[in-house]
Amino acid sequence: IFAWDIDYTRDIHPGDQFKVMFEETVNDLGQRVKTGKILAAQFKVGKETRSAFLFNGEYLNEKGESKRKLLLRTPLEFSRISSNFGLRRHPVLGYSKMHRGTDFAAPTGTPVKASGNGVITFLGAKGPSGNLIRIKHNATYSTAYAHLNGFKRGLRAGSKVTQGQIIGYVGTTGRSTGPHLHYEVLVNGQQVDAMNTKLPTGNPLSRSQLAQFKNFVNQAQTAWNKAASQNQLASR
Repeated sequence: IFAWDIDYTRDIHPGDQFKVMFEETVNDLGQRVKTGKILAAQFKVGKETRSAFLFNGEYLNEKGESKRKLLLRTPLEFSRISSNFGLRRHPVLGYSKMHRGTDFAAPTGTPVKASGNGVITFLGAKGPSGNLIRIKHNATYSTAYAHLNGFKRGLRAGSKVTQGQIIGYVGTTGRSTGPHLHYEVLVNGQQVDAMNTKLPTGNPLSRSQLAQFKNFVNQAQTAWNKAASQNQLASR
């Protein structure tokens, strides 16, 4: 639900909080026999609170904007960012050079996912980039994944991929000092900072839909507040 907003590897710290509202089925004795869909969720990360509410089959934030972004914030599970977007001293060449991507350090073989739905426009070896995949997501956005150890079997240039689909595996091919993924987001053909670029969301709600949605949000907040009050009474 929050994969487009929160990097679970990097952003979560002790003391962060979350709460969830979900469907449940109970028997005649009032005992829960199964759970269903998550109806609402809230994640407090540091000083920021992220909310999600299920409306018409899609999770929206408190403003009625889709939680699903065009691209995932990060396309793999990683241990650390080894190099950010921007000017840096190149680890191989030894001089300062603009780094037009984000490097994620991860063990060789770590699965790499497609950041969004799209079509593979290149898959193969590409000089210093090593094994490289490029994906076109729409007329504006594309992504690139470099230094891969290998590609997911069956993929080729022209293959359609979906968001979150495994497309390859972390490696150290090409001009590289160790296993990592070099990841690029391009807007109109120009590389941008993948970690700080605001990504587009889905279509906005109509005025009537927004009124219905806000009513549901108020109901969820009321239920959460009631549950919090009951917990406080029970703990006294």
